[in-house]
Amino acid sequence: IDQRIPLTHEAMMHRAWWMAGTDPSVHLVVIGPSLPGHEQYMQHTVCPTLRSLPGCHWLPPVPQPCLHYLMRQSVALVNTSRSEGVSNTILEALQLGVPVIARDNDGNVSALSTTATATATASSDEQRLGSSNVALLFHTAEQFVQQAKLLLGNDQLRAELIENGHRHVEAHFNGQVERRQYQKLFLDLMVESDRRRKVADDTVGAV
Repeated sequence: IDQRIPLTHEAMMHRAWWMAGTDPSVHLVVIGPSLPGHEQYMQHTVCPTLRSLPGCHWLPPVPQPCLHYLMRQSVALVNTSRSEGVSNTILEALQLGVPVIARDNDGNVSALSTTATATATASSDEQRLGSSNVALLFHTAEQFVQQAKLLLGNDQLRAELIENGHRHVEAHFNGQVERRQYQKLFLDLMVESDRRRKVADDTVGAV
């Protein structure tokens, strides 16, 4: 059974090709559109490079149910962004029970928390996951390969990442809780807007 790892950035392709060359069961799949203003780069650099590397594939955007199905079939979701806010894709992967290998940037660390990750620079003892670990982080392409191999070769690690990742999302990014918070924020803003409008009307009336 092929092990497909969705990839969200072009930077790891050559290392992905190297991994596919050593293990033909490993595939990296890039899913999604090019960013606005980067269409030429995608067309003339990224896509040709992907086509030239065995084991690397690109898919255009797909409907969310299909995307979630593909994510569930994968070994891991890989986020290679050098700069990132809180990635919805990472949170979706954790919610779906998909392990995450992510670049160590501020946004990813914020989403995963500094105490909830194992980095490729840690010792083997430090990389033995405990109850708080939810993802694997990397800085370089070489560290990405190291983390990917660690995940591919360790079923216990995969199971712990899935369990801890789901618990992390439920605790910190629960959809129902966030929905109630946004509703409260909206209502608070409406009340404040009405209050200010009343103050303004009273001031005009007094004049």
